[in-house]
Amino acid sequence: MLQQGGLRSARLCILIIGLTGCACVPSGPAQRVERVSVGDAAFGVRSSPEDAEAARQVERVLPRAVHAAARWGKLSVPVLVTIHPTHRDLEVAARREGHAWLRAWARYASVDLQSPRTWSSGSASDAEMTALLSHELTHCVMYQLAASEQTWSRRAIPLWFREGMAGVAAGQEYGWVSPEAIRRHYLEMGSPGGGSRWRRTRSPRRDLSIDRTRTWSTRRPPAPFASCSIGTGRSPSAGSWPE
Repeated sequence: MLQQGGLRSARLCILIIGLTGCACVPSGPAQRVERVSVGDAAFGVRSSPEDAEAARQVERVLPRAVHAAARWGKLSVPVLVTIHPTHRDLEVAARREGHAWLRAWARYASVDLQSPRTWSSGSASDAEMTALLSHELTHCVMYQLAASEQTWSRRAIPLWFREGMAGVAAGQEYGWVSPEAIRRHYLEMGSPGGGSRWRRTRSPRRDLSIDRTRTWSTRRPPAPFASCSIGTGRSPSAGSWPE
């Protein structure tokens, strides 16, 4: 019988092999995968030769990112972190075209990341990379706790909770958005719990210009993302949210 460490390693190998033939593999030269363990969590860091430095940075900050995400729970399944050489490669892997703000995308057991060398800044500090990975790994923790690998994508976890929880873990505070501003936002949209007006409107996420690694750039308060940030610090008073 495989012991726990050997089982995690075997599952990571299966994950890497299973993803090798799919769209989330970066284009270009042959890929290198480094296995990394952080406590009980197992990772594979996949990159092209030109992104060797980015891979080393990811490996360097992973312990801090895992610690931040672990406030919500453990990563029970190995996670493959893939560094994509271009923004286009990331959009293809995430199946999210036309998202200029996107820097990373998380699923149940994977994180797709645009190489920092192709960010507008040309690089990422360790603090920025830690925040980004903390955010994405919190998504992985949530999905792994909420469902199985076969069913996680069908769980209707509210957008505001998914992004708010990840933002809190990453220290991406949205304190400048007041609870009253969030209340007004949802009253204008209709109740996220179900109201016809809510269903007719566009997704709140589409109304926001989002760069998860930097400050918000939007005219509208990022209500879906700020709600959980505020709610985590203190519970809203009775009657403060739209029914």
